[in-house]
Amino acid sequence: MKIVSITEKGFIPSTLEIAIGESVEWVNDDDHSHKVNGDKFDSLELKKGDKFSYFFNKIGTFKYNCSIHKSMKGVVKVMEVVPVIPEPVVKEVEAKVQPQPDVQKEKEISNFEDK
Repeated sequence: MKIVSITEKGFIPSTLEIAIGESVEWVNDDDHSHKVNGDKFDSLELKKGDKFSYFFNKIGTFKYNCSIHKSMKGVVKVMEVVPVIPEPVVKEVEAKVQPQPDVQKEKEISNFEDK
């Protein structure tokens, strides 16, 4: 879940990028009441400390504002997530594993040299 703080200066951050299937929670950190209003969502009046969340299940750009303070605006950009596939872990493990000496062979060589 991503958090947007509602302050006297506006929504922070005012632009938020999220993956499809994520939620955004708006938290009123201001002494004044606010209402988060978008085409797809609408909060009740939020007093200081109140929260409102919305689950985004569609890709797109969603503009919103405070319906009490119209100059306060924000945007949520919902994107499809392309999975990042890391290089095989085997390479990392191989790099960390140091070859161990064959103790049995060293004993045999040592015993042979003693004779």
